Amino acid sequence: MMVNGVKVAAKETETLLEFLRIRHITPLTPGIAVAVNNTVIAKKNWSKKILRDGDTLEIVKPFQGG
Repeated sequence: MMVNGVKVAAKETETLLEFLRIRHITPLTPGIAVAVNNTVIAKKNWSKKILRDGDTLEIVKPFQGG
């Protein structure tokens, strides 16, 4: 699986929520958006989305800067 362009190992039956919790990201984390295979997954569906080998995840958080 690729996460933000980096190859990462994940269990075949792991949900998106489980994967993110290991990385200290929860639905309560403000401003986080996650896309799996170029489709944004609503936070309410993180526990339903099963990750598969070959998936591509993009995890983004907006920030201020100039």
